[in-house]
Amino acid sequence: MKRRAAEKIVLLILFVLVFAPTAVWLWQRWTMSIWHNGHGMFVPLIVAYLGYQTLKRHAFQQEESSAWGFLFFIPGLVFVIADNAIHTQLLSAVGLIFCIIGLVILLLGLKRARALAYPLIILFLMLPIPTAFIDRFVLLLRYISASGCAYIVGVTGLP
Repeated sequence: MKRRAAEKIVLLILFVLVFAPTAVWLWQRWTMSIWHNGHGMFVPLIVAYLGYQTLKRHAFQQEESSAWGFLFFIPGLVFVIADNAIHTQLLSAVGLIFCIIGLVILLLGLKRARALAYPLIILFLMLPIPTAFIDRFVLLLRYISASGCAYIVGVTGLP
């Protein structure tokens, strides 16, 4: 029992060390501006609450490890390694979510992970929308906004 707890603590420490730069980057993105990804900082809190409530309901289920977690954990680590080469940080953030899902399956088993599927999927909402994706729509939205304002000014007769 003590050995299992020690293994979990070591795993948690390694996880924090690997993903600390990603967490710092996410925090910077979330707090950069209220107009850009300001909601992201609340997503982990909501997921933690939903996960806690779900695990309380499924407390009767026995903890069972499942090797199926490696199907998510290993690609998550590959994303982190690839991101170290290209320095986007977004790929590492996706890897963080994949690793969290993988660790849940590895440590809690498939039944409890299935119960946690909804909170785990919500984690993807904490990812910042890539700037390249937003830039394509900003000009279109500005054009629509300017056209709408010009129409309203014309209708109301404002100078």
